[in-house]
Amino acid sequence: MKPPIIRLNLLNPLYYYTDQSLEPFDIKLSNTELLEKEKIFCFEIEETVSLEFEPKREFFPGTLIYKGSALDGKALNNETKMPGQVLELAKGTYIFTQLRELLDKETIIDLLIEVQQETLWQRLKPKSSCYLRYLYEDNSFVTQIFRPYTE
Repeated sequence: MKPPIIRLNLLNPLYYYTDQSLEPFDIKLSNTELLEKEKIFCFEIEETVSLEFEPKREFFPGTLIYKGSALDGKALNNETKMPGQVLELAKGTYIFTQLRELLDKETIIDLLIEVQQETLWQRLKPKSSCYLRYLYEDNSFVTQIFRPYTE
């Protein structure tokens, strides 16, 4: 079953701190840290590839730009000692999809390509960045993909 791919207007940014110990495709079901703090990975897709309707799989997920763990609002107010280490999933418009499970790399690549195709199908221009987010909510693991776009 394919997950729905929707437009999402993120009204508030989500904050993270740099966590170099993370690997984007090595998240395990036994990872108790994921139960405590969500994870985010930002990738940059080559600009010409990011606009292709039928891109080649080998260009995905792209170059890893940053990786981080969730930072709650209270901690964010105390993070002045860590300039440059606070990461943000900015408020704005995204094409979004999610599945209530931890996905392997190949399935994530499939979803990234589907999100890009849906973005172009809707006559939107996908930006070259994309975000992979893992979290635990409602007693299950969730894999989410965010792809910013412009009209």
